[in-house]
Amino acid sequence: MAVQEGTYKAEFGTTLGIGSGVVVICGGKLRGGNSAMLYVGSYQEDRDAFSAEIRVTRHTPTLAVESVFGKDDVSVSLTGVAIEGTISLLGESPDAPGIKVRVTLVRVAD
Repeated sequence: MAVQEGTYKAEFGTTLGIGSGVVVICGGKLRGGNSAMLYVGSYQEDRDAFSAEIRVTRHTPTLAVESVFGKDDVSVSLTGVAIEGTISLLGESPDAPGIKVRVTLVRVAD
């Protein structure tokens, strides 16, 4: 198993902006968020290959945190690799065509 279960800091960005949050990876489930957005999804791994399907929704209305997709409710497909506590991913959302997202997850706790 290349991916260690636990808590990860998340950094992500698109051409529309950047953001950060926290993600918990455990038992095929991915859960997390930041001060305005909720992330809920699942992941699969095969050695160091990692893929995830995530739903991102707004839980708190605030102008201080904008969606990096320009929409508050999107599904996101991600693929990438997990190497030594860091998961590097690229993805996109069918709900925001043409916008690519880059995500880096770094393990910070069990």
